[in-house]
Amino acid sequence: HTHTHTHTRTHTSAQQALPVGGYTSLFVSLLSNPNITVALSSDFHNLEHVLRPPTPTNAHTHTHTHPPPLFYTGPVDRFFKSADLGELEYRSLRFEHSLHYNVGYVQSSSVVNYPSGDAPMTRTVEYKHFLSQKSPHSVVVTEYPSEHGEPYYPVPSESNKRLFKQYQRLADAAAQDLKVHFVGRLANYKYINMDEAIDMALSAFDAHVAVTRSA
Repeated sequence: HTHTHTHTRTHTSAQQALPVGGYTSLFVSLLSNPNITVALSSDFHNLEHVLRPPTPTNAHTHTHTHPPPLFYTGPVDRFFKSADLGELEYRSLRFEHSLHYNVGYVQSSSVVNYPSGDAPMTRTVEYKHFLSQKSPHSVVVTEYPSEHGEPYYPVPSESNKRLFKQYQRLADAAAQDLKVHFVGRLANYKYINMDEAIDMALSAFDAHVAVTRSA
């Protein structure tokens, strides 16, 4: 990002906040719900029959009941891998952790960015700043860009944009015909911040779950 102002924060939103206890605490709380089952190291397509078993047929009308909505947040090209359209490009990150003892704070701010092309890292983050944690020690995480690893950021080249439009048409059809809804950064091949991701999730729930329950 290129900034043309003198604000000390990356974002200029009037309200800025973090979840109480941080994002780890938020997701631990969410996933502790007894209605949620977590399956790690699992391919989505191997679990699809569990998530959406065959819908029963109404004995009187001989019609199938509508399947429950399914929300997919993974890479859209992986969902439609069988379409054989090709892979979208993603940029990943490599993290290095360094421990610092009896130093108080290592950095004067939580995040230090390195926009220079001569710097191998993208930024360094000292998480202790975020929640005003009290400790004589600290941890600094250095982030390096990588072409390999878990996908984090879309690569908005013209060829990727053209390819994504093909996947988007498939996703729109799946939402219409199969009630599969594509939510989040990877499923929409778009960079979005956490507040936007949370808003997208809540809006999807209101549009496809809350409406169904009230009908």
